[in-house]
Amino acid sequence: MSANSSFASNFETVVLTGQAAGQGSKTFQAFDRVDLNNHGDLVFQAIVDDDDSDQTKTYANYYVSRHGGGGRIALESVVSDASWVVGHSRTGYKDAGPLWNTQINDNGTIGYVKRTATWNGGLMDRTTTAPFEVVMFSGGVRSVLARTGTVTPFGVVDSNPADVYAIDHGTPLDYFELGEDDVTYFSAELKPSMSGWPTTSLGFLSASSSGIGRVFVEGDEVSGGDFAFQANPYETYKFAANSHGDAVFAHRYPYEDVPGLSFNGNVTFFDASAGTYQKVIEAGAQAVGLSDGSYYQIGPKHSQGLMLNDNGTAIIQVYVHINEINAQRPSLYLYKDGALSFIATSNYGHAGSYDAAFFTMSGPLALNNRDEFLFYGMPVPAAALNLYLGDVDGFESVYEVGSLAAGFDVEGYKYTGGPNDRLWRDQEYVQLNDNGTLTFLVSIANDAGSNVDALYARGLDGALDLIAYTGMDFDVETDTGIVTKTIASFDQDVFDLNNQNVLAFALTFTDGSSGIFTTVVPEPAAMALLLFGMAPLVMCRRGA
Repeated sequence: MSANSSFASNFETVVLTGQAAGQGSKTFQAFDRVDLNNHGDLVFQAIVDDDDSDQTKTYANYYVSRHGGGGRIALESVVSDASWVVGHSRTGYKDAGPLWNTQINDNGTIGYVKRTATWNGGLMDRTTTAPFEVVMFSGGVRSVLARTGTVTPFGVVDSNPADVYAIDHGTPLDYFELGEDDVTYFSAELKPSMSGWPTTSLGFLSASSSGIGRVFVEGDEVSGGDFAFQANPYETYKFAANSHGDAVFAHRYPYEDVPGLSFNGNVTFFDASAGTYQKVIEAGAQAVGLSDGSYYQIGPKHSQGLMLNDNGTAIIQVYVHINEINAQRPSLYLYKDGALSFIATSNYGHAGSYDAAFFTMSGPLALNNRDEFLFYGMPVPAAALNLYLGDVDGFESVYEVGSLAAGFDVEGYKYTGGPNDRLWRDQEYVQLNDNGTLTFLVSIANDAGSNVDALYARGLDGALDLIAYTGMDFDVETDTGIVTKTIASFDQDVFDLNNQNVLAFALTFTDGSSGIFTTVVPEPAAMALLLFGMAPLVMCRRGA
C-alpha cells in the first residue's frame, strides 16, 4: 500500500507494552485511557502484570511530565483478581476497572475516581454499585476529596427530624470531570446519614479542597416540582459541567407531564454564579425549529448526549416527536446565551414523506470553546455516517462517504464511514480543540475490497492531513533503539488532543505489542498558519 502521511517521522513514543512498569518485575500489558493538559503533560491508565499464571492484574495510573524528561511516574495502583466487566447486551461489555476517568488540568492537578471494592453486579445499571473515592493529586500530594460514607453539609429534602445526606456508592452510570480550577464534579448515590432510611437519591456534586458542594439532588424543589431521574439500563447519566461550575443535565421530572413520556426528556442548565436553574428543554413542549405539534419526547440516549463548554454553551441531542410522521427522531440543538437553536433533525423510515437534513444522526461527539461541535449524520439519500463540524449558523461535512480519501488518491480508497461505536463510553476517537483543529478515525476501502482504518487531522483551512493508518510502517522508540512495526489497529478509547495541537493516541501492532504515542497536528506548515491566525475556517451556512 502506498499513502502519503505528513507525520511519518514525527511521532514520539510515550510507553510500550513489555516495558518495565516500575513496580517490581511487572511490565505494561494494556492501556485504557490517556489525558493531556495544554502544557503537554499527560496521564494514562494501564494494566501491568508479572506474567504469572494467576488471574491477578494490577491497574495503575501514570503521570508523564514533558518538562521532566518524559519519565513515567506511577501515581497509584490496585491489585485485583476480580472481574471488573460491566455492560449491556445492547451496547456491549467493557472492563470498568478500579481507577476510572483519570484527568489532568493545566495546573498539573490530577483527578480520578477510585473504586475501593469490586462491582456487586455486571450490568450497566443503577443497581450495580461499588464504594469509591474521589482522588486528587496536587503538587504531588494525594488527597481524597470525597468517598463512600462522607457526610455532606446539605440536608435531606423534607426530612423530619432534620437529616443530612451521606455519600453512599457509585455506579457505572456515573459522571466525573476535573475542572481547571481544581474542582471535581461527579454523580453518586446519596442516603440519609442519620435516619437509616434504605432509599437512595442521585446527587450531582462538586468536591475540592474547600469541601463538597451541591449542584442538585433528586427531590430538590424547583419551579414546577421536584427533580427526578429515570435511570435506564445501559444509559450513562447525561450530565456535564464546565470550569465555572455551571452544569447541564437531562432528567425526567418535574417538567414532564405528557402521558407515556420517559427517558429523561427534560434538560436543565445550572448557573453556578447565580445558583439558579434554567429550563432548556421541557418534555411535551413545542420543539424549536420544527412544525406545529412536534414536541420534545425523549432525552439523550446511548453514547449520544449533551456537552457544555466554558461559555455556558451546550450541544444537546434529544428525540423529538415529529408531527408529520407521528414518530420520534433524533434532533440536534444548541443552547447559547439562554436561547435554544435548532441545528438538524432526521427522517429514518420516512425519507419519502418528510424532508430532513439527515436519515439518522449520532452525537454530539465534541464541543469546543469556540462554540463549534462535531456530530455524525447520514445524509439523505442514506449511504453511511459522515462527520460534520457545526456552529450556531450551520454545519459542513468533514468528509463525505464515497469521496476519495485524502492521502490515498492513487490507491483509489474512498471514505466508507466512521466507527460510530455505541459502547457506553466517551467517543474518544473524535477530538476537537479550542483552535478549531480536529482529529478523527474513519474507515476507507477500495474497489478491490481492501479495508483500512485511517487517522486524520483537519486544520482551520479545512484540509485533511493523513496521520496514520492500519498497514502503515511505524517507527517505535523501544528501550534498545528504533524498531519499525506495522499498525494493526487503533485503540478507540485512548485519544486526546490539547490546545497546543498535540495529539496522544494508542496503536496495536501486527506483532501483538501496543503503545501510546504523541504527534503535533496538523503538519508544520499548517501549524504555522494556525499560530499566526492566517487560516480562517470557511463554513457552509444554512440557506446560503
